[in-house]
Amino acid sequence: MAELIYRIGKWVGFLASPGHILLAWLAVGAALLFAPKDSWRKAGRFLVAVGVGAGVVIAAIPFGVWGVTMLENRFPQPQLPPQVAGIIVLGGGEREEVAALRGIDKGGNGTMSRLLHFKLLAEKYPDATLVFAGGSSSRAKDKNNDLRQADIARATLQDMGLRREVIYENSSRTTYENAVNSGVLVGDKKKEPWILVTSAWHMPRAVGTFRKQGWNVIPYPVDYNTTGSIGSLIRISFVGNINGLNAVMRETIGMAGYWLTGRSDELFPGPR
Repeated sequence: MAELIYRIGKWVGFLASPGHILLAWLAVGAALLFAPKDSWRKAGRFLVAVGVGAGVVIAAIPFGVWGVTMLENRFPQPQLPPQVAGIIVLGGGEREEVAALRGIDKGGNGTMSRLLHFKLLAEKYPDATLVFAGGSSSRAKDKNNDLRQADIARATLQDMGLRREVIYENSSRTTYENAVNSGVLVGDKKKEPWILVTSAWHMPRAVGTFRKQGWNVIPYPVDYNTTGSIGSLIRISFVGNINGLNAVMRETIGMAGYWLTGRSDELFPGPR
């Protein structure tokens, strides 16, 4: 069942991407323009016109940026306690395919801010248990058991100068598996205060998932993409706006799916 849910989630996320929906809409409309029946060609012109109009609206009005801002503002920066049991950082930006071909220390990390703040927190709390959670979201990599996000994170943290022991959880493919698999590694210690480090836009889903699995987490959002304010009503940037919409749709579907399947404690988790 878990594998089926994982596959369905991947396909739903792919098919529900606003960029993919717009492209498919325009492709169907363009194909109908060459149909033998006039009624079909008329429908094609309608679809193309609506698709182009939607593209113009997306390019001009930053709905995606507004959505990402809402996600990133959900959890403010915390007041950190004097002591914590541990610090856990979630993977997700490590590019396994690039690292495998160009070298593990040159593969790059799209969420480097997560590891940077993880290192800084590790220095602030020298007695805290350190955990990195991240395997691979690639089906091919899962089958071949090749390079994992944890491998890239280990090399990156070593390059950063972190010399402390880190527990690397390298089998998870999703946020839910991050929480479950890491919980197995640390046991009942997860009931004590842990600092949870991940990107601000991903924090709501991560917090709801970890709480549901019995973790006592202190959300520590990093890797911001917005200024925190709505900003102007017009922002001409199709790429930026469509990427924002894709991110918001992915997280919204993720939060809804996790809540409906009992993997999160709230539909839109927030501070407590």
